[in-house]
Amino acid sequence: MRHPLLIIFCFLAVETTAQKHTYIPICQNGDTSLWYKWQSTKYRKAGLRDMLFTTDSIRFRFSTEVEAVEIWTNDFIHFEGIYSIFTTSPDANSNGNQEKEKFFSGYWVLTADDARKAYDLYRSLGISSINPQDSIQGWQSGLDGDEFIIEHSTPTSYSFKSYWTPSSFKDKVPSAFLIDSFANSIRKTIRFSERFHNFVSTLPKGCYRVGSYYVTCNNLKAKRRRKSGG
Repeated sequence: MRHPLLIIFCFLAVETTAQKHTYIPICQNGDTSLWYKWQSTKYRKAGLRDMLFTTDSIRFRFSTEVEAVEIWTNDFIHFEGIYSIFTTSPDANSNGNQEKEKFFSGYWVLTADDARKAYDLYRSLGISSINPQDSIQGWQSGLDGDEFIIEHSTPTSYSFKSYWTPSSFKDKVPSAFLIDSFANSIRKTIRFSERFHNFVSTLPKGCYRVGSYYVTCNNLKAKRRRKSGG
């Protein structure tokens, strides 16, 4: 279950970890932010690499609560990428606690063309240089909506930044407009929605989280979404 208000009092810490300068949200209690913990746990379960330890010339990952696209290159000529899904299935025993829910994941290798398109989009919009949301005036977090995570890694640095529902601020905050444009374009390029629902259709009959408090069910003749109990 999400607790967005718990990360309002976090700040961006600069440390040196794994021989890299790292930029990771740290809360007032000295612990890493919940978003960093949640995503890292999902990545580990899904078999994704820890970007703190990657050495590619550049590697970035754009993720939501249930999906991620990861792009990398070592020569800026040849690009590779993967699209990943990680979701859980709520049940009565979990009582809204996602850590107790059954976990499902899968990933697909992207074509070189799609990987290059994603990189060109990332570079042209200057996504890696956008400040963390907490330092952008006029951009606040809320109780519901979309959370976008952007990680950027080189041989010497790593950053983890989260942005809440940029579509709600895009008309007043230039950085929100850029993040929203990037999110919409990369989702279309990689076909997030199509791939996600195709994956869910292969899972056991039931309901699966699609982000925020919502789930999608594959045991109904007509697809629909509903809020989960968590």
